Amino acid sequence: MATELQFIKSASGTSVSSLSVTDCFSAKYDVYAMTVPTLDQNSTATFVYLQYLDSSNTEITSASYDRAFLVTSAWTTFAEQRATNQTQDWVIAYNQKDTYGGMGAIMYFFNPYDSSSYTFSTQQSSFIYGGISGGGGFDGYKGIGVLKSAQQVNGIKLFNASTHTFDSIEVNIYGVK
Repeated sequence: MATELQFIKSASGTSVSSLSVTDCFSAKYDVYAMTVPTLDQNSTATFVYLQYLDSSNTEITSASYDRAFLVTSAWTTFAEQRATNQTQDWVIAYNQKDTYGGMGAIMYFFNPYDSSSYTFSTQQSSFIYGGISGGGGFDGYKGIGVLKSAQQVNGIKLFNASTHTFDSIEVNIYGVK
């Protein structure tokens, strides 16, 4: 069976500390995909965090997010990262715009709109850590996450892991058919 992506919504921002995509989930699909084609940040490289938005498009900030990731680095040993009872999930789209910068990320959401189910996610991203000249190298992340709260999720909020702003950020949301 072939998988088709049905475009639902995009959102973007320039010089913003966060980006919300409201009302992008509905009962029409059980699975959704989010791509991050643009993420630029000049000052300090950082991870991108995610919080789900409830049925009134308010951030779900309770300590009910769990995640686990495999870090596959070309320049150092592989590692695992795990966290439970967090107030956010990771998108793992780490980026710092420089001569060697660049990244790509995709995230899948499972049953976000189902008020009787937890919301699960899978993430994959790759990027240049610190630029080639900055002592880093190519990194890849593959992870899973869960919002351990059975409630209707209408959207997402992406924000910087620090107090810095994104020079530019763009996300696209698709229903998976």
